[in-house]
Amino acid sequence: MLVSGCESAPVEPASTGSKVVGAKADPELAAPKPMTEDQFAQLTEQWRDRVASDPTLPNTADFFRAKKDLSRVSNEAKDIHLRANASLLLGLLYEGRTDVKGAIAQYQHAAKLVPDDAGPYMALALALGSDKQFKDAAQAQKTATTLDPDNLENWLVLGEMLVKSGDKEAGVAAYVDYERRRKGLIDGLTLKNKKGDFLVGPPERVGCAEALASATDQGTAIALTYAFKSDPEPSVRSAAAAVMGVQRLTIYKPALEAALPTAAGEVKESVAWALAEIERDPVTPKRPELPPEVAEAAQEKPPQETPSGETASEETPSDAPKNETPKP
Repeated sequence: MLVSGCESAPVEPASTGSKVVGAKADPELAAPKPMTEDQFAQLTEQWRDRVASDPTLPNTADFFRAKKDLSRVSNEAKDIHLRANASLLLGLLYEGRTDVKGAIAQYQHAAKLVPDDAGPYMALALALGSDKQFKDAAQAQKTATTLDPDNLENWLVLGEMLVKSGDKEAGVAAYVDYERRRKGLIDGLTLKNKKGDFLVGPPERVGCAEALASATDQGTAIALTYAFKSDPEPSVRSAAAAVMGVQRLTIYKPALEAALPTAAGEVKESVAWALAEIERDPVTPKRPELPPEVAEAAQEKPPQETPSGETASEETPSDAPKNETPKP
């Protein structure tokens, strides 16, 4: 018992968590100190690096620290893009814990923060799809595709979600758009006029190569290899090699290894990085599972053809002869 004016031994806090006069404050329960925007950005960057480097993070005790920190950024930062990025990271962490509902909530929050950004909508669509909410997933992916129609992957995901939602006709139409856009990008990357001049300039060809990153089929691989080996512009060859590294297809190795000894500058850096990525996690080229109506509707050539119309084996893509104009 405490008696006024008398000293006694310290009293432990009650199990109910009631505050005891004179007791030392628990730093974990104290109100967090205000943070600047730079501090919020640094905190987000720290967890982004950790999430990228440690796939086990969602299932460790550090998940709760990450959740606390990123939730604070998501709710308190003034920069809406910073808040959205924190929510996207939280969504990834929840997915790592197989908490799809939690991930969906975070992606929805990010999409509301930056409604003109396709990224959160695509993340939301994939999470909804994994939860078998295919109609909602298709709707979210339609928004992503509208916001970023040049991203080939958006059309693939849209086709998948529409077909799974039961709207096969719309799904096939989305796959057709994917195929037509893929072919258009390949044409932009490789086509020349009768004089042998490329139809578009180097910056546009770089853009075409980069936009093909999500098209991991053999036909696209052949076109990228052709551009890498024959394009005279280092920026285009560097971009093609970088996409090869992103895709990590094993059939790129012969062309990259042959080029490495004589490559220079940005091309050499891209080639070395691409080879390291393929060595780290090799991938076999695979066509997306498209409905059979798609190829005919898109009027697409078989994927095993090179830009010149010659056939190529899966192991070693052929080049179009340099003195011929690549055909669509």
